[in-house]
Amino acid sequence: MNQTKLTNEYVSGWRYWSDRHHPADFEIGVIQDFWGEPLVDKKVLEVGCGDGRVLTKLASHCREIVGIDTNSRLTDSLQSAQTALPANASVHNMSGTDLHFAYGSFDLVIFPWCLHQFPDPEQAFSEARRVLKPQGRVIVFGLTPGGPYEIVAEKLNLYPGPQVNPVDAYEKPLKKVFGAIKATKTVGWENDDLRFGFRFADFDEALKAWRWALLHWHDHDPTESDIEILREALNEYKIGEQLFMPTCGILYFV
Repeated sequence: MNQTKLTNEYVSGWRYWSDRHHPADFEIGVIQDFWGEPLVDKKVLEVGCGDGRVLTKLASHCREIVGIDTNSRLTDSLQSAQTALPANASVHNMSGTDLHFAYGSFDLVIFPWCLHQFPDPEQAFSEARRVLKPQGRVIVFGLTPGGPYEIVAEKLNLYPGPQVNPVDAYEKPLKKVFGAIKATKTVGWENDDLRFGFRFADFDEALKAWRWALLHWHDHDPTESDIEILREALNEYKIGEQLFMPTCGILYFV
């Protein structure tokens, strides 16, 4: 299989997961709620834009949006002729700890569900502060441990991804760089402020997503035994014919 086809299959599988986020415009609602006024004249930087799920939706609400990510397969796909980015959006392959932008370039910097992957969140926040205008703001969507995805991965004896302490990974470096946190919200389980996660129409749709994830995110070719474990594990998230796997996290507005 040639490299182009492998890349296309990778991007297609990533978007298959991405399209199952529910509510689809969750992050837009959080940003609008935290910001408190229209973003129509604001320039936004999204750190960790992935396949552009948030970027393409947020573009219609702001003057300009710039997305960065270190995953070249995703950024290359977004930059390709086959992808129709909004006219006021651009994407770059770039690290959040080494931003190639001038001081005071942005009104808002957002980190959607990516900071748990950063070895040095404080450096990322320092760079965000540097490129923010004097009255600029930061919004962090921070994953927390123990969510359904991690539970299922562990049942398959697979590495569930970085399990960070939100105080050490998000709160302490935020306060060190910015001094104070204006507001927080929790998201995930029934007793949290907000509900957000992956919604699958049925088992077949969930299994298709998980087969891809096991191959590409965990480098694991699932056996028949794995599929049986997966079916049993996913059954805990069944609501009627659908499945809903909440994303667990804490949101910060600085």
